[in-house]
Amino acid sequence: MRWLPVLALILMMPLPAVADGAPNVPCRCRFFGTYFELGQTVCMRTPDGPRLARCSMMLNNTSWDISRESCPQARMTPLPAVPAYRLADFGKSDAVPLSAAAAVPDAR
Repeated sequence: MRWLPVLALILMMPLPAVADGAPNVPCRCRFFGTYFELGQTVCMRTPDGPRLARCSMMLNNTSWDISRESCPQARMTPLPAVPAYRLADFGKSDAVPLSAAAAVPDAR
């Protein structure tokens, strides 16, 4: 019976809090109202011109890591110049482009 008070004390002791771990909150960066996941890159305008920036963690906070690389720009090759014709001349074999017609007075 000597162990009964010891058992009562053990049962009355508060249990240690069980840690569930960190809450599952996704870490994201925000740029112009759009959220980006860690590791994603975006093109940002900086005083040095457009630069690539990567969403990363810094001191337990999300942050943009701006690189020295400029943003890759989509470049389209210019289309070849196509001469413009009058709609009334469409299909005629003797049709003259508008740029040439402006140089020569119209004899029609």
